[in-house]
Amino acid sequence: MGNRIITPGFVGRTRRRGGPGSYGPVLLLDSTAPSYQDSARTTLAVADGDVVGSITGLGSAGVNPSQTTSGKKPILKLGQTPAGKPAWRFDGVDDCLAFTQAGFALGSKTVVLVARLPGGSATSRVVLGNGSAEWYVGAGNASAGRSTISSHTTAAGAQSANYSSGPVWTDKDFLVVSYRWQVSGSTVTVVHHVNGVVVCSVTLGSGYTASVPASGWVIGGFNTGSLFANIDLADLCVVPRDLSDAELSALESHYRAKHGL
Repeated sequence: MGNRIITPGFVGRTRRRGGPGSYGPVLLLDSTAPSYQDSARTTLAVADGDVVGSITGLGSAGVNPSQTTSGKKPILKLGQTPAGKPAWRFDGVDDCLAFTQAGFALGSKTVVLVARLPGGSATSRVVLGNGSAEWYVGAGNASAGRSTISSHTTAAGAQSANYSSGPVWTDKDFLVVSYRWQVSGSTVTVVHHVNGVVVCSVTLGSGYTASVPASGWVIGGFNTGSLFANIDLADLCVVPRDLSDAELSALESHYRAKHGL
């Protein structure tokens, strides 16, 4: 199945009830939207194995994550999810896509991704992050029995990493994974979901950083040089608020239906 050119109807499908567009995402990536082989976005990536130099951002940030170095581009893989949807394949060595966005998802937020994440990794792997560790999400150290990891910088400037225990990723499974930050004054609650099940919930009294740098945002790694994730990524949605339980359940159900999970 090739990529579809975005039309008003395509965007409208993301806004249907329960769809990601109905929640005001600042970043919305959909592997069925146009991908390009070059960062200048002149040549579409449509065939299985085509390199991907830029993907289309549908969220309000208006960013198109990109990569200019040929050897660091992920590839497009067709027919990957149980419903036959495509995915972007990152090799876990140096593949990544970068973007710049000032004030990106400060404070409370919800991040939902659909991916086949690495199994058996001895280190954490970051799916979306910033090299300054202001906040990131990814897969935890499987050898330690961890499945998810998220982190944010506290008001005092220290890093607060939070891990879940099981289920450890397996290479054959696509999962719907959600990360939530609920920020209220100096109290921060972090919750992780895997396929709708809470696998991590922690409340901290350390506050949250008041600023996030505009540059250095990376998909597929902690930064452009470390903690790369070997993943097949089909969808990624970042909403700049903590979704309610009902909203998150509807969004997760949308993604499970879309991908036949």
